Amino acid sequence: MLKQLSIKNLRGITDLVMDDLGQVNLFVGANNSGKTTVLEALFYLLGAPNPALPLVTNALRGMRLLSDELLATFFHDMNAGDPVTIAGRFENDGRACDGELKISLVKREREIEPVAPEGGVVPRKRNGSSVMEKEVGLELVHVEDNARRSARVYLKDGKIEPEGDTEPLRRVVFLSPMGDSEWKSRFAKIQSRKRVPEVIQHLQKIDPSITDLRLNDAGLVEADIGLEKLIPVNLMGGGLVRFFSIVLTLYDLEGDVLLVDEIETGLHHSSQQELWNAVFDLAHTMNVQVFATTHSYECIQAFAGSSTTRGLFGEQARVFRIERKDGKCRATSYTPDVLAESVASHWEVR
Repeated sequence: MLKQLSIKNLRGITDLVMDDLGQVNLFVGANNSGKTTVLEALFYLLGAPNPALPLVTNALRGMRLLSDELLATFFHDMNAGDPVTIAGRFENDGRACDGELKISLVKREREIEPVAPEGGVVPRKRNGSSVMEKEVGLELVHVEDNARRSARVYLKDGKIEPEGDTEPLRRVVFLSPMGDSEWKSRFAKIQSRKRVPEVIQHLQKIDPSITDLRLNDAGLVEADIGLEKLIPVNLMGGGLVRFFSIVLTLYDLEGDVLLVDEIETGLHHSSQQELWNAVFDLAHTMNVQVFATTHSYECIQAFAGSSTTRGLFGEQARVFRIERKDGKCRATSYTPDVLAESVASHWEVR
């Protein structure tokens, strides 16, 4: 389990340290305070040294264009001269270890075969010199338990070219507000483990009419809600879709890490207590560490209520407010008493 995180020079964060992380962590704060960037830092560190992960998070932010110019967006103030450093302390079964990831901009030159222009001739090499092409990429260097691994990714003709050791030590999933595209594989695994009835029980807290779930030939998950035909879960409303995606992923991520940006997306405030009940129960049952962000006051209330009822808040359940002031970020953790007083008094904790 990750217990401490530090981030330097990543996007809008110059230097941020977070201590005493729990099993379920909720990040709150104003727009552009750095909440999503903290999730991205966790994604890179926990999935290290996979060099494609930064490009994945750019796509989740709507920047799908694979351009050299976008590589600078990972660095603070787009200054690629200062590498990104993300470090963490892990504690498992009484054993602690430190991990660190550095992300740097790299350049290389490669010899290419000259290509003739349309209707022309192949240009000749002059004085025996090669035709060289300059390429820009990212290098990720990961060190943990004195083991050093590195990988690079270059962008060429709109395609990703990774090289090096890209196999992560841990499995981590990032769920964005845009949704999850891995339902088919996740549901197939859960079905093979005979855990679909458990998933149904969770969904019935949101929609009691659901009596069965099945994977059809087209790869869609369908629900039996008493109609003549099964109905795709995707058509049952944004709140249920979000709830189902989170529950499905928690069952699939046994012993690993789940990151959820804007966890309340699509959910009515009356359903958010059930969401957190499911998250806390499954994080414990499946041994998953969860990190989530929210802008919703009702979501924070539901988190506090669910974790307090279970006796977790302040131990395994943690709330951190991310703030940006004078260009610097800081993280403030809430004690159970302070958050309870803040919620009761309607103080601004988001």
